[in-house]
Amino acid sequence: MSPQADCRCRLSTYPNFGLPRLLEKSRVRQLLIHDSFQMADLDNSDVAKFEELLALNTYMTAAEVVELCQRNPKWGELAAEKFLQQKAHTITDDDVTELGYHNQEYGNRALKVYTSNFIPTASAIEKMVSARKDLGRQALDALLAKPNYISVMDILTLSKLDYVWARQAFEAFYEEKRSKNIKIEVEDIVRLNEADAKWGRKAQRLWGAVG
Repeated sequence: MSPQADCRCRLSTYPNFGLPRLLEKSRVRQLLIHDSFQMADLDNSDVAKFEELLALNTYMTAAEVVELCQRNPKWGELAAEKFLQQKAHTITDDDVTELGYHNQEYGNRALKVYTSNFIPTASAIEKMVSARKDLGRQALDALLAKPNYISVMDILTLSKLDYVWARQAFEAFYEEKRSKNIKIEVEDIVRLNEADAKWGRKAQRLWGAVG
């Protein structure tokens, strides 16, 4: 499905994020995107005027990008581009999730910006999965690429989300600690064992080898 069609079809409310109400198809009778973005009576087909107004805007939210996408896919494309520029270093996992829920392409682009600045945690991955599983999988791959950032809590959170993903995270965590001869705490071994006895037994080797 194209980003444009995707944007038009996925209009149901994302359960964990308050999205703005849908506007009339042809006209809007209120200000959109803060006080500087006066779009009253702006026709949905007027891309040139929209670009002028977009240039005046200083800040947008992911929800506003979604709303613009719903009014006009071209507006959404322009708004998403500016939004990602504005949040090049401050984008959040919530932003990625909201954009990804309504438009796969925008979600992927937002995730690329996010992972260039941050290492996803399991809780962030969990949010993204609630939008699109593929988005969460990409975030997991970014975490697995930085195994020194994987925590026991990440593994435990992932175990409630997807066992295979949790196992991959555990193996990366284990190999990182083993290769660098890093000791883990007994409490961590206990928690891993509670999640999966195989993980607990394997984790004991780390403590035993160093301790």
